[in-house]
Amino acid sequence: MLFNHCKSLLKSLSLFLISFFLIIGLTIREPYGAVGHGGHYHSQSPEAFFCHVPGIKVVIPRCPREAKGLLLSSIRDPNPVVFFEPKWLYRQAVEEVPEHDYMIPLAEAEVIREDNGITLVGWGLQLTVMD
Repeated sequence: MLFNHCKSLLKSLSLFLISFFLIIGLTIREPYGAVGHGGHYHSQSPEAFFCHVPGIKVVIPRCPREAKGLLLSSIRDPNPVVFFEPKWLYRQAVEEVPEHDYMIPLAEAEVIREDNGITLVGWGLQLTVMD
């Protein structure tokens, strides 16, 4: 759904507005992924579109603790950030989240397990499956 809206929005925006969006620090929160219904929505991968737009950071947490820390970092980042929230976090994820203010750096990847044989790259729910 977001991808469809973005396609029409990008077609209608002038170069001036796109440049303005890239200059200001803006965080957009958007749910993504499948939760067992809405087949025509969960087959899309809007994060792939935004990963290829220069100047925009894409953030996808894998657990509630990460969601809070990455969201706070995204809001405080001076660059435009698209924060995709996996829908399954709304219902199925259970984890203790600290109440204090903390941030997780956006420019660093999380290494779950190091090995010399193979490298797997994933985001969101994929990390839970890969672990």
